[in-house]
Amino acid sequence: MTCPRCRAENPAGMRFCGHCAAPLPILCARCNAENPPENNFCGHCAAPLERAADEPIRAPPAELKRVSMLFCDLVGSTPLAERLGPETMHELIRWFIDTALAEVERYEGTTPQFSGDG
Repeated sequence: MTCPRCRAENPAGMRFCGHCAAPLPILCARCNAENPPENNFCGHCAAPLERAADEPIRAPPAELKRVSMLFCDLVGSTPLAERLGPETMHELIRWFIDTALAEVERYEGTTPQFSGDG
């Protein structure tokens, strides 16, 4: 394994460089990608990284984030759909979703999930 600090070659399985004592990258057992020593999971395939039995897993630094969530509902949507018909109801729902997404994007938000009654 090549040391990221001094570029010295080290035998496989070493945790620290034998030349400069820098922490060596951890190889992922699943995809063989190199990961920084502080990673608990592979940055390429998300597999848990294997460590020596005596090496503790470090928790990631705590992070406090302010989040907002948008919940919307079409009240009485079933009777409305019966009254409007499938094509018009589809257009209404499309407008509803497009309007909600525009507001989320206006505030640089993301939309990880949509869900319905089902």
